[in-house]
Amino acid sequence: MKRLLLTICVLATGIGTTTAQTTSGLLRNGIAINEILPDPSLSASDGFDTDQDGNFEANDEFVELYNVTGNPIDISGLEVWDAGADNWCTVPAATTLGGNQYAVFVGGVDAPGTLPAANGVAIDCGRGSGVLNNTGDNVVVYDPTADKYIQLIYDGDAVDNPAATYTLFSATATLVGTVEDWGTASDGKSLAREPNGTFTVGVHLSPNASPGTSNDTELPVELLSFDAIADGGSTVLRWEAASIEGVVEFDIEQWLESGFESVVIVSGTASKRDYSVSVSSRPGINRFRLRMVESDGTAAYSNVVESLIVTASRLMISDAHPNPFSSRASFEIVTNEEARVSADLYNALGQKVAALFDGTVPANARKIVYVDAESLPIGTYMYRVQSGNQVVTRKLLLVK
Repeated sequence: MKRLLLTICVLATGIGTTTAQTTSGLLRNGIAINEILPDPSLSASDGFDTDQDGNFEANDEFVELYNVTGNPIDISGLEVWDAGADNWCTVPAATTLGGNQYAVFVGGVDAPGTLPAANGVAIDCGRGSGVLNNTGDNVVVYDPTADKYIQLIYDGDAVDNPAATYTLFSATATLVGTVEDWGTASDGKSLAREPNGTFTVGVHLSPNASPGTSNDTELPVELLSFDAIADGGSTVLRWEAASIEGVVEFDIEQWLESGFESVVIVSGTASKRDYSVSVSSRPGINRFRLRMVESDGTAAYSNVVESLIVTASRLMISDAHPNPFSSRASFEIVTNEEARVSADLYNALGQKVAALFDGTVPANARKIVYVDAESLPIGTYMYRVQSGNQVVTRKLLLVK
């Protein structure tokens, strides 16, 4: 079987709910390789029937990507490449991968089989045979928009130089982070990150392969609530647990520049159910989550909560997402008092090409503004938001 090269046109940047700890980095701050089944067993006793056709065969191989953010990412035009077959799988237009969702590339679906029920997107790549090499291979995910890629190896395979050895691969592409070694793959087993999107990679027995669903191990903890409350320049985080059996600590993580980072650790005790802690926060929208750690070191994550820290600055706007975008992007406007606000879109020549919004925004309310690409050519744009004499401008890139 051949080597696999995944070329992905990922067209968005997101902020959200899973850590950016992958040693290989993330494409567009949001997409990670999350699970692979490189060596499907041909035996019903230990095989995994990915296409659910009743047979255990080579084209049950799959590669799963994960959106580690809480925001949707447009993956229209995603391409799967092979060193010998070139482009052998393409994501249809207008395909969006939601926050914390999965994109599963299945080698092939044979009648009467079906694609796995993915929490996200599942794609039949139409292969009649396997692609990943049973005795070791490289998996490379390439973003042609940024001309960057992430890469992993398994079974001790030599690290490929894609620009030198893959036909039609960009000669100028650069690696994000380092090449990950996912260890040894065995017949009928998948290799997967656990928790999703993090640096930890473990071998999952094939009956527990999870194309399109979470790899995470559940913890014996049930959160009844988890809230974030703005308090001046800080956020008060409060949570209530129905049970914390086995949980030794709550690690509070805050989204900073490029991912979630630990900011406070709170010890968990069996006799305590209610917790509260104050965390210094930045002006604008702040995002937090709990990392709940068991005594054996395994961990699981809560949902993401947000607080809005209002400052003396009258006008605050968020970064647009997705960015780059291919069909529609959006951003948020917040004012600390009711105000008249206008938002316009300008091209690289400074010419106004669209009026995006002109109206009143209530105090501390979020106004979502959309940018539609239907009548726009590809290129760099600026969205300009004005309220009174205060003006904020941000860049937006359109790709199709």
